[in-house]
Amino acid sequence: MAQILKEEVRERILSSAREEFLSKDYESASMRSIALKSRMTVGNLYRYFKSKEELNLFIVSPTYNKINDLILQLTDSKISLRELNGPLNLKVEDLKRMLDQLGDGLADIYLEHKIEFKILMMHSRINQTIRGWFAGAIEDLILTRFPTVEKTPNLSLISTAYATAVFDGLKEIFVEDTIGREDLKQLVKIYLDSYIQLLEKMDLNDMK
Repeated sequence: MAQILKEEVRERILSSAREEFLSKDYESASMRSIALKSRMTVGNLYRYFKSKEELNLFIVSPTYNKINDLILQLTDSKISLRELNGPLNLKVEDLKRMLDQLGDGLADIYLEHKIEFKILMMHSRINQTIRGWFAGAIEDLILTRFPTVEKTPNLSLISTAYATAVFDGLKEIFVEDTIGREDLKQLVKIYLDSYIQLLEKMDLNDMK
């Protein structure tokens, strides 16, 4: 009976934490507020989760891992959200095909785990990891498309700018709850394809 009660308390904590992380960003959320919503003391909350970071990761890790598995699958395990395992040497048509599949996969994961997906995208450290992945993929694409371009701080800057724009745009799309599954997939495809078209029109051969 005691164990059942503990599981009930744990579920109450997770429900309160999801509400807290969803209504605030990670930095603004507090264990004190989560404890209050869970109808317990802060000290008792720390018996279940040792820190806000542990609690947040417990909630978002399954969704994060699904996204990571999707990226590993689409890139033959060459890259993940955790690290870039060497250059992809992608052509534009290869990236377009990969992003189409990525868009479909992300939409399915989002629709299955809406709250956790949104919380994940609000976590600044994890956001930075995902932006870094996008930036690395874009930089690799530019170096493949323009063999005369050298890897410079300027190239890293423009790649990071593109990655930030892509990621922030996707965040705006995924927070809209009224879009159906197929419309969401199509919207993500159109959005990602618009960036591929921009990259196709880029001329960086003179960039120093």
